[in-house]
Amino acid sequence: AALAGLTQKKNHFTKRDLLLATLSILPQFGLDPEPLFEQVDTFLQNDPNIVPLAGARSNPRYTTKQILTDERRMLAALDRLKQRPGLSLSDRELGRQLRKCPSLRTDQRQLVQHLTQHRSALRIGLGWAGTGKTFALKTSVDGWKRRSKLAWRSGRPS
Repeated sequence: AALAGLTQKKNHFTKRDLLLATLSILPQFGLDPEPLFEQVDTFLQNDPNIVPLAGARSNPRYTTKQILTDERRMLAALDRLKQRPGLSLSDRELGRQLRKCPSLRTDQRQLVQHLTQHRSALRIGLGWAGTGKTFALKTSVDGWKRRSKLAWRSGRPS
């Protein structure tokens, strides 16, 4: 139960993390915490579902086989998405969108360009909280919507 609760919040953990998670649920069962320290060591060394991660020897980290499987599956899905072409705006369409939002800063304009003109369907934008990512994304979405409406109008029967 402690491991399940821990891995819902973290994809890797230390012995201390597991100890704290286990100690927090012990009162529910009325168990003595004394043997727990040795039992956690034994569990981490012997459970076939626990995977030690390479890295810091002074504070080893662990994960589970299920988490590694889930992460591999997600990475494969992202790789497939990266291979697919995404909806892109032409330079003219991008210029129109940027002119509609003159308050966009240079970094926001660069993000809009990346989001709307990158060829891959996988597009990532990073930035600190409050730096205008949402406004840049909204500008991009508005451009894609406009492009889709124009494509639909030009393709419908008369």
